[in-house]
Formats: sequence, C-alpha cells, structure tokens
Amino acid sequence: SLDFDIREFVKIKEAILALPLERSVLLNLCLPAEELFVNICSYAFPDGAPEDEKIGFTLSFSDHVEMRFIDGGQRYNPLENVITAEEYDCDKQIGGLGKFISFSLMDDAKYEYRGNKNTLTIKKFFND
Repeated sequence: SLDFDIREFVKIKEAILALPLERSVLLNLCLPAEELFVNICSYAFPDGAPEDEKIGFTLSFSDHVEMRFIDGGQRYNPLENVITAEEYDCDKQIGGLGKFISFSLMDDAKYEYRGNKNTLTIKKFFND
C-alpha cells in the first residue's frame, strides 16, 4: 500500500524496473503506471486524501505483466471518455492525452467499482 503522494511512485518504478524484461518494455510499463498513479493521487479525493487512506498496488508477472491500482476515492472510471489523438486539440485542451497514451501501451484494461473502491487493472501480454 502506498500513500497518496506522487513521490511514492518511486516504489512502483523500482518494482517494474526489477522485472526480467528488456529496458524498452520496462519503460513502456512505467509510463502508464506513472500516469495512472499520479491521476489517482491528484483526483481521487478533491479535498485531499484522509491521512490513513492508502492506494493499493499489486504487480504480477508471468506470461504477462498485470498492474492493479485500488483506491477509496470518489468513483471514477478512467476507461470512460478517453480521447483519441485525432480528437485532441492542443489549442483548447490541457491534459487528456495521458490516459490515451497509457491505455495504448497496454493490451488490456478493466475497471471495477466494488465496496466503495475503484479498482483498475492493466495488462501487457508477451508472445514467446
């Protein structure tokens, strides 16, 4: 479990970089992990997270990498309203491409809200 503090991302990054994968693959895993973690830290609790509130994070590796983020913040499905690169207007918008890039780098993403918790699971599969 991690505090609602973007500096905690270093723990996620260290776990990802310890996986026995090529550096380019590891970096492509770090980008969505960072984007999603920072978004949870920044937006899950509009008035700031309670001191005892934590972000759950799990990382597993077999024939794929699976990362799961769990938070007790306001209900939010990050898979909704993901813009495409073509829809993005850099003259009128601030932000929005992070989710698009993050989900583009992964092969599967699933969101669930249960027991007052947001759970986002992202996966990257590997071919032998």
